Amino acid sequence: MVRERTITLENLEENMERLKQFGLQVADRVRGLIILKHKVTGRKFIVGRIRCPYCGKEFPLYIKERYWPTGVSYEQFDSEFKNHIDHEHKEEFSREWIRCIKEPYQQGSWHKVKRYVCVKCGFKSRRYADTLIHVIKVHGLAKAKTS
Repeated sequence: MVRERTITLENLEENMERLKQFGLQVADRVRGLIILKHKVTGRKFIVGRIRCPYCGKEFPLYIKERYWPTGVSYEQFDSEFKNHIDHEHKEEFSREWIRCIKEPYQQGSWHKVKRYVCVKCGFKSRRYADTLIHVIKVHGLAKAKTS
């Protein structure tokens, strides 16, 4: 049986000691968003609330801690924000911030993979969360004014 725990901004402090035991530590704080980084793998997670740069609506970003028979895993949940952007502001967001492209898995391969690309500098990742963290930290998405 898999047990899971949701870690949000509200309960982050009480879960911090356990997160440290499993290798997650606070890497950065940006405008009320907390970025966690795994010490061994370098994988990043983001916890907090993010505001849509176009309509001002707020969305939670949180992680889930899952206990499997083989150990503990962490998963990023940013789908509410991503779904909102994809349905309401896809054109503007993909022109200004993050664009999704499909490209070969490796050179000469016919297998395609989805990559998220920062429009401003070309940073690429297969994880949406990594690219979201990048545009928040480097290009100031969390500071963007609503139009």
